[in-house]
Amino acid sequence: MDQRGQFVAGLIDASRRALAAGAAARLADEGGGVAVQDWGFQRLVSDLQARLHALAEALASGRPELLELDLSWLAAGLCGRGLELDTPRAALNVLVDELREGLPDGAGDLAADCLAQGLPALRVVDCVEPVALDGSGPHDDLLRRFVLALLEARREDAERLILDALDQGVSVAEIHGQVLTTTQRELGRMWVAGEVNVAEEHYASRVVEGILTLLRHRAPSAPASGRTVLLASVEGNLHDLGGQIIADQLELAGYRTVFLGSSVPTPDLVEALGHFGADVLGLSAGLGLHVRATAKLVKSARAAHPDLPILVGGGPFNLVPGLWRTVGADGWAQDAPGAVDEVRRLLG
Repeated sequence: MDQRGQFVAGLIDASRRALAAGAAARLADEGGGVAVQDWGFQRLVSDLQARLHALAEALASGRPELLELDLSWLAAGLCGRGLELDTPRAALNVLVDELREGLPDGAGDLAADCLAQGLPALRVVDCVEPVALDGSGPHDDLLRRFVLALLEARREDAERLILDALDQGVSVAEIHGQVLTTTQRELGRMWVAGEVNVAEEHYASRVVEGILTLLRHRAPSAPASGRTVLLASVEGNLHDLGGQIIADQLELAGYRTVFLGSSVPTPDLVEALGHFGADVLGLSAGLGLHVRATAKLVKSARAAHPDLPILVGGGPFNLVPGLWRTVGADGWAQDAPGAVDEVRRLLG
């Protein structure tokens, strides 16, 4: 992590709402009043606070790519919903000036320059094509029917599709990786594009969660290794299905897993390491907004258990090369099979 960047990030955290409100008011005063009114002042302030959060993560880690990823995600979401980018782009340009003037000398320049350099990422993009339903995968027919059952709230049909696939010889690992994980990716894409709402995504996730439970009762496991892997989503990360799939695949490989779920407070997680006798710690960060939380947890775990191997994964680590080293981890995995391989490596 970047020491100076962490200091500036702390200043931004302490004044995030004031900076966002100042930028929105400045935009209105500088001739953007109609745009602010159309967008909604409070909505604009809320959006700017989210961008400031991403900026703070980028500064603290010394990885400006995190801000660029956040702005790219924002652009994809707005374009997918048919919304214009002019108002948020104008507001962010004004925010550059607000940072330069509102933070102490040096700190303001560092923050403003980072934001200004990231702004080209906020550009019009085509709607992202479906990542999962193009027919190239070995189980795409099953995948299509499964996603449709979820979208139509046909839980029993979705479960039957998976259980029938098992009976026809599809392995649990294949279902994890090529059906359930890909389904979650596709639902995430659909949400960004405005094709499903939060309620629909939550329903589908709960059905997938139930199917994972069914699969655990049907899956053959390797002989027990006698080693324990403790996994959790870092504080602030509300997503846990990816972590559960990794835990299930580690169990198939013979490891005892303790999966704590989403947004686990750092002190409680560190205490759990000793309580459950963990041999490896696996952490999941869903967004770039969780990088500092990950680094904090790694540091706390190291202080209590200096020799404990730590593995990280999730969206920002998949997209920013070497970010796992930045947060102080010992390894990184892109998916569940990769996590199993990495745990084997870390344990020798």
